[in-house]
Amino acid sequence: GATVRAVARTSTIIGSFARTANTSQRFWPVSAFDRSINKVQPPRLLTRAARYPSDRAAYRAVLRNADLIIVPSNFLFSSNQRVGAAKDDPIVAPEIGQSYTMVDPATGAARDVTVAAVTYADVTGSGAFYGQHGATALFGPRLVKTSAFISTRSHSAALVRRLEHVGVANGVQADVISDASDKFFKYINDVVNLYRSDLGIGIVVGIAGIAVVLVRSVRDRRRQIGTLRAMGFDAGEIGWSFVVEGAFVAIQGLVVGVGLGFALIMALTQGAVIKQILGYNPGVSTPSLTTVLMAIGLFVVSILASAGPARSASRIPPAVALRLVD
Repeated sequence: GATVRAVARTSTIIGSFARTANTSQRFWPVSAFDRSINKVQPPRLLTRAARYPSDRAAYRAVLRNADLIIVPSNFLFSSNQRVGAAKDDPIVAPEIGQSYTMVDPATGAARDVTVAAVTYADVTGSGAFYGQHGATALFGPRLVKTSAFISTRSHSAALVRRLEHVGVANGVQADVISDASDKFFKYINDVVNLYRSDLGIGIVVGIAGIAVVLVRSVRDRRRQIGTLRAMGFDAGEIGWSFVVEGAFVAIQGLVVGVGLGFALIMALTQGAVIKQILGYNPGVSTPSLTTVLMAIGLFVVSILASAGPARSASRIPPAVALRLVD
């Protein structure tokens, strides 16, 4: 079984937010937390104000100051959560220092809050993180402890299964945060796996294509090969000429493939779709050692695919090649 190390209870409630008085309100969960959040590992922050030296410092500041709030990077990114008939404003990613009006939908009570930090995309439904005292003043007695972050020493999945089994009558729902992340990004992972499958098929077809092109080249150039052999070129030189030709085709394919791959990565990571899912556009890292090794490996395999046609070309006797009639 799992050993519970610490528990941080939170009060999750639905609030509504608007960027300005002229923009529409949108529903979003709000999780009120207290000091116990520091006993567990709180959700990592994507970015925070420069005055906070650590994530825990940002959480402490939000706990003390009711004018501050921590929001996820995909904050308000849903077109189905608009409230009322106000101007249908475009949704923008939250930034440090950006202000929102937080409203209690039940009473209409409102408070202006400023973003002190931004977490990664919300995968657990916790929504925005707000201090317990400020949340109690805004939402009143409707704010109750409904959820918790639990830190374990090991076997988190076992604890999740036990909690759901014991609390099935009360509708208890538990999840390992890493598993929740996998579920949240399942669509993206499926797309990536699809591209990987296409890439694998493309590599096999490309390498086979090099061999087919060279085989056809050998058949079409038998007379030229015979002429070169008759002029004194030995079999090794003829064979190496086809290997060089295959290497040239392979280099062209690698350059075009890497270029198109980089363009596709930029389109996926810097496009609007990924920003709607994450709330931000992820950065693109420099090619890793694995990528370089894969490119070198593909080049070597392409050379090996050229070896068969090159060997066939080197074995064509000059006399046989010269008497062929097309």
